[in-house]
Amino acid sequence: MKLFYRIGFLFYVLLLVWVYLNPSMGITSVEVSTKSYRVDYVLHGLAFFILPIIAYLANGEMERPYLWYAFIVFSIILALSIEFIQQLVPGRVFNPLDILANFIGLAFGFSLVLVYRKIRKK
Repeated sequence: MKLFYRIGFLFYVLLLVWVYLNPSMGITSVEVSTKSYRVDYVLHGLAFFILPIIAYLANGEMERPYLWYAFIVFSIILALSIEFIQQLVPGRVFNPLDILANFIGLAFGFSLVLVYRKIRKK
């Protein structure tokens, strides 16, 4: 089952890279009635919230902690680098608030995993 989640993690990362680096995939706001709301930060947070959960499922109950740490480091590097690479894509721009939203999503995802592990140990 872990192999399934590891493959799922890989596909999810590839999906994130494709969505974030595709020039035509930028969603910045949604109009409700006559008001416009920015949703791209929420989408960044949700996208990176899911990443640690899939990483936990791929690693199981931490029988190989080095793999868990590798997932953490990889997720942080991905959250940073994807924004810097966007500068090179026509129609996309670098936004430091997107990095913040990515890190907030990662923090909530990692926190959820840690809380789940504590509850499950009891």
